[in-house]
Parts: sequence; C-alpha cells; structure tokens
Amino acid sequence: MKKKNIKTQNLRLYWFVVFFSAALLNAQNIKILTLNDCIHSALKNYPSLTAFKKTRQSKAAVTKSLQSQTRPEADLSFRGGKFRYNNYGYQALDSRLQLSWDVGAWAAKLKKTGLTQEAIAGVQARQNRLNLILRVKRTFWELLTAKKTLSVARLSESYVRHHLKVSRKLFALGQVRRLDLYFSQSELAKTRERILTAQSQITSGQIRLSALIGIKIASNDSLPVPLLPTKLFNAAPEDLLEQARKFNPALSLFERRIQLLNRRVNRIKKSRWPKVFVAAAWVYDNDPASGGNYGAVLGGLQIPVFDWGNRSYRMQALQLQAQALSSARRAFLLELDSRLKALANRIRYFKQFLKLKEKSIAQAQKTYDFTELNYRRGLASNSDVLLARKMLIEAKYSKEKLVFNLQVIGAEIENLLGKNLSPFNNY
Repeated sequence: MKKKNIKTQNLRLYWFVVFFSAALLNAQNIKILTLNDCIHSALKNYPSLTAFKKTRQSKAAVTKSLQSQTRPEADLSFRGGKFRYNNYGYQALDSRLQLSWDVGAWAAKLKKTGLTQEAIAGVQARQNRLNLILRVKRTFWELLTAKKTLSVARLSESYVRHHLKVSRKLFALGQVRRLDLYFSQSELAKTRERILTAQSQITSGQIRLSALIGIKIASNDSLPVPLLPTKLFNAAPEDLLEQARKFNPALSLFERRIQLLNRRVNRIKKSRWPKVFVAAAWVYDNDPASGGNYGAVLGGLQIPVFDWGNRSYRMQALQLQAQALSSARRAFLLELDSRLKALANRIRYFKQFLKLKEKSIAQAQKTYDFTELNYRRGLASNSDVLLARKMLIEAKYSKEKLVFNLQVIGAEIENLLGKNLSPFNNY
C-alpha cells in the first residue's frame, strides 16, 4: 500500500513538472507588443519605405545632374578630309577643343529645380510614413476590439450555458414554459455565432498586422492598451486646422509641385538666352597653295531666334498645370477643414457617450447588486441574476469599445495633422 502511494505521488510530481515546464515554455513564447513596438517595426520593415528611400536617392542624383548643366561643357572634335583640285590634291585635319556654356541654364538656377524635386520626394515619403502609421493603428485597435469582443462573448456564453442548464431543470419541474427553454437555446446559438465572428476577425487582424509590422502575431500574444491622448481630444477644431496647415504633407506637396512648375517655366524662359562658346583649334593643312599648318582661337554666340512657338506652348501648359494645382489645393483645404471638424464633432459626442456609459455602468451595477440581494432573499429568479450580470458586462464592454473608437478617430486626426500629439507616440 505504501509503495502504491509512493508511485502515485511520483506520478503526480511527474505530471506537475511536465505541465509546469509546458506552461513555462508557452509563457516564454508569448510576445508583448505595444502600439509603439508595432509602429517602429512597421517603419523598419515595410517595403514601401525602402522604395521611397531609393526614389529620394535618385532625385539627389538628378539634382547633381542639373547642377552640372549650369557649368561649361568641353568637347573635343576631329574633322579631316581629302581635297582634289584640277592640278593637285591635298589632305587637311582640323582638331578642336571647344568650351560651351548655356547661360540660360545658369540663370535659371537648375540646382533649385533639383532640390525642389528632392523636397517633393521627401514629402511623399513622409506622407507614406504617416499613412503606414495610420494603417498600423487602425489594425491594432481593430484587433484589440475583436479580442475584447471574443472575451465578452465567451463570458456571455458561460452565463447563457448556466442559464440554459437551470432552465432545463425548471422545465423538467414544470416551472417554466417550453418557449422559455427555446429562447435560452436560441440565445446560446447567437452567442456562439458572436464567438465565431470574433475569432474570424482576430485571425484577419493578426494576418494584416503581421504583414504591416513584419512580425508574426500569435493568438496568445499580448497587445497592451495605450492611454487616451487627452491632449488631442481636448483640442479645438480651429487649432487642429491651424496645425494641419503647417504640418499636413499633402498641403506641402501641393506647394512644392506648384513651385516646381514655376521653376520649369522659368527654365523655358531662360532657354531664350544665348549660348557662349570658345574654341582652340589646330589645323594640319597640306595644301601647297596655303601657308601650312596653323592654330586658331575662336569664340561666338548661339542665339535662339525662331522655334514655331514651341517654348510658348510649353510655358502655357506648365502655367495651366500650376493653376489647376492651386485650385486643387484650395479644394483640399476645404475638405481638410470639413473632415477635421467632423472628427472633432465625433469626439465631442463620443465624450458625452462615455459619460452616459459611466452612468449606465453604475446603474447596471446597482441593478445587479439589487437583483443578487433579492435572489438570496428568494424574491428574484436565477434568470434575473444572469440577465442583470449580462447587462453589466455588456455595458462595460460598450464603454471600452467607445474608447477604442476614440483611439481610431485620434489616429485619423493625427494623420490629417501630419504630426503626432498622443502621449504614447515617440516615433
């Protein structure tokens, strides 16, 4: 008997060690990913950022190319021929080194055109970063919402299961109708549907977030909930619009593109300026009637005279594009103003909803406490307690869902502003 007890204890100890080791190994595999971690990883790993980086590097090379066009160019040319007259023939060779300078290119300051193109590429890269951050934030909060939905649905399922178990017993005793039993079974089916829907949303969110940040997210990984950006939610719409005018990349992009078109117009105007050339030549002349070999220094101007209106049409096209961009910028400002005001209005109502939710949670808590007290006194049924508890859980969940929606609105506002005002954003 003693040996049997010892074997049983050893077996229990063995299984304890096995389960403890498995739990420890599982805990070591769990990742804790904050919102900042996800954003930093996305900014480090997402491929489009590399593409924009290469684009900026190519624009820098274009700037150097444009700058070189403002300097004189050197050309070395050779020209020879064999000449034949009636009485004799001879050979001649002309070798020439020529320096030519496009004065118009120098006057148009082509380097600034290249720098403007670099600035445009930089603004586009910044807009891409902001859009990537917004996608990460949205996906992060959608995943948190789905996880919360799943936890609430599972908790509701446990209550409904217990409620159904009690209903079956009461039905067997003849204390409830068959319709009440059917209602409980229907409610359990709905709860299971919510669980499956939430699980599907979690899987989709994990796939999308993993693709954005370059880290595979598992179901048991922890995603801590950040703090509310109170500074952002308390800002006035007028202040938001003023900041958007300063920092929104799309507005800056309009301005840079208009500037680039004006620089190109200026370049076409300056292309009417003359080109200066200076050349040094050495001529090998075998003509017996001439003075023999000789050297020469040449200089001159090449002046554009007539081009069938080509320059004028090109300038007109660029000027019309600049006017179109200017109109589009004004339309974008109106749209930006309306979107910021709409989001600020949603924040205002959401804050009011949160206050109402606080009251409804307090009321649901009182209802649950009162129902549970009456149940102990025999004045309320078990179904009443389960229903009151379910209402309390759903009230708390709806409040958290409002907070999650507020976070998404805050992310959209920060994207429109072109800067981050949230206290937890350090990127």
